[in-house]
Amino acid sequence: VYLLIAAGALMMVVGFLGCCGAIKESPCMLGLVIEEVTEFYKQTFDNYKTTKQEALKETLRLIHFGVRAHTLFSLLSVQSV
Repeated sequence: VYLLIAAGALMMVVGFLGCCGAIKESPCMLGLVIEEVTEFYKQTFDNYKTTKQEALKETLRLIHFGVRAHTLFSLLSVQSV
């Protein structure tokens, strides 16, 4: 449970930084967000490989869902222009 709370807090901070970076169009801040999310994913995946905890599997599934939804939204936005 505490792992999910920590993961949620981290994702909230990263999301906030991502929004600030997008508003200011700051490549540095957007790069930091992508780097942080990638590192979080790698750590979660490594932990899942060793422990096989269901909560970690669900976290990975939600990250995959978010990436797919973002990619689909981006593709639809480009096609409508």
